[in-house]
Amino acid sequence: IITIVLAVVVSVGLYFAPITPEIKEAVVDPQTASLDQKVDEAVLIIQNADGAPMRGITMLREVLSENPNHVNANYWMGEFSWMSGQFDKAVPRFEKVLEVDPGNAEAAKRLITVYIQLQQSEKAKNVFGAFEKKNPNHEALPEMKAILDNI
Repeated sequence: IITIVLAVVVSVGLYFAPITPEIKEAVVDPQTASLDQKVDEAVLIIQNADGAPMRGITMLREVLSENPNHVNANYWMGEFSWMSGQFDKAVPRFEKVLEVDPGNAEAAKRLITVYIQLQQSEKAKNVFGAFEKKNPNHEALPEMKAILDNI
């Protein structure tokens, strides 16, 4: 009798159990959220061109001193280096982004562009090859290929 009651209880429990697993919200590390917010603020300061771009750059450097692998901070430091014609400073930033986030197509495209501007087409092709190898079906591959085809 105990076995039958136990079987009925388990069966009823399974019947009313949810079919799909519960999806828990990702726990965001407060420090990471704070750094992300600081990067966003720094980018706004620089893009607003209110006469204080170095304040934004300083904020990005502070983020990188706390977390040298912060993808967005490295990306934006590379982007602003590229925009200001400091290609040699942009290269290690975009390389770091791809080291931490190998699927970051924007960083790969920008690094390819920087190498082309530095007249280092072999390095640009190597970036494309490495990205393609790690991300063989990425939607950005045709765009990167088109960039290379124009050199």
